[in-house]
Amino acid sequence: YTVTYNYNDATGGNTETSKKVTYGNTYGTLPSPTRAYTISFDSNGGTSCGDQPATWNFDGWYSTVGNIKITADTQVTTTNNHTINASWSGGTISLPTSSKSGYTFDGWYVDNTFTSGKVSNTTVFDKDTTLYAKWIANTYTVSYNYNGATGGNTETGKTVTYNSTYETLPNPTRAYTITFNSNGGSACNNQTATWNFGGWYNGSTKVAADTKVTTASNHTLTASWNGGTTSLPTPTRTGYTFGGWTTSDGTSVSNSTQFTSNTTLYAAWTANTYTVSYNYSGATGGNAETGKTVTYDSTYGTLPNPTRTYTITFNSN
Repeated sequence: YTVTYNYNDATGGNTETSKKVTYGNTYGTLPSPTRAYTISFDSNGGTSCGDQPATWNFDGWYSTVGNIKITADTQVTTTNNHTINASWSGGTISLPTSSKSGYTFDGWYVDNTFTSGKVSNTTVFDKDTTLYAKWIANTYTVSYNYNGATGGNTETGKTVTYNSTYETLPNPTRAYTITFNSNGGSACNNQTATWNFGGWYNGSTKVAADTKVTTASNHTLTASWNGGTTSLPTPTRTGYTFGGWTTSDGTSVSNSTQFTSNTTLYAAWTANTYTVSYNYSGATGGNAETGKTVTYDSTYGTLPNPTRTYTITFNSN
């Protein structure tokens, strides 16, 4: 009789299609097929994973009728041409785990749209297959360092998603009141030292609402500022020369000074000096000194003490 082999998807050792057997004799040598498939991995930007074979275990040949196991020394008892069938078990693999910065691995799928077909270590593969990694973007907490802001600074942070944009960020303000104590000079109105907001920075990288999140951890955005100066006034004071403005500890400030707090400035004054000339009005002694230098709002100090005398001569005729 003719025995036909049903290899049941064997991928190797399956070239022999049949053999002749004799009733009452043993089947003799039978094929030893193999069955294995290549499983490839598309990590979708994650760490690469090498191909793996999904190997099936050949469990032997079985009769079509009665599902009786047939081996080389099994006696032929079937009285017609017949088919024996390859039996298999296994076909699974141990799935690798890929990694990707900013993402959590959510498994392997046979469908690259991830709508169905998630596989596991118990999935049985019956053909060469490419599996696709599914990733879920992580969320992180962004904290705000307002760096001295005085307004628009109530929001402490937000949650962002990796590889998505930061979206709306705070727009803080920063300004300080500068008060002037003229120390006896003409009054000067308060001024505002306003800082210009230069945007948010993640380290040295500027971050805007449409910037994508590329830091794979909780992180802090720091406000950048420039300015903070003011145009200082010039007061006047009779008898004095204005010497600029100082802080309470005597530090001099200028139009380029950047203010980081509400501040009172104090006018510095230098008393003027003047030349005093002496009109002796006929003095005849103690009148050698012609004048001296005096300081405004200070005393005159020692002044000359002139004398005035004349000799009267009499002619008695």
